[in-house]
Amino acid sequence: MLRRDFLKAIAAVLAPLPLIPVSAFVPPRNPYIQMGKHGLMGLVSHLGVLPVTTEINICEGRILDIDGWDGTGYPVLVENACTFGSEKPRAWIYDFDLWNFRDLDHMTRFWARPETQRYQSMAAFYAHQRFGDGVVQTIALGGGSLSRNGLFVNRELRNGGQAQ
Repeated sequence: MLRRDFLKAIAAVLAPLPLIPVSAFVPPRNPYIQMGKHGLMGLVSHLGVLPVTTEINICEGRILDIDGWDGTGYPVLVENACTFGSEKPRAWIYDFDLWNFRDLDHMTRFWARPETQRYQSMAAFYAHQRFGDGVVQTIALGGGSLSRNGLFVNRELRNGGQAQ
């Protein structure tokens, strides 16, 4: 996906949302991922907010560069870490659609903690941390893997915090 197409997709996702600022898109904030980590700790994966890029696909990525804030987020150059050879696929992806699962999955027994039981996965939990209460609409409009696999178990969260 070209960077221009990605920005169009972001604009299409954000256009129908209410004018409530989503923390993931509001500066100033630090990037959600960090450069300079080595080995397995330096690998990132798709969080599942936007469609998976063909360059990274379902593989893990290695961070090569993080650009400055561009009005939407921090563009991150990620290289496919599953591919061998001299020419590895690379793509620019925003930081809010990436997570370092080895860094962030620090909660032991995730499924047993009361504050996380309503989420389908750790990715859903971190998406809610980044996007706040508008996460269900953002994910649904983005078309990423969380929209296909389900975000929450709890119906109250699907209905914007309102019980049926």
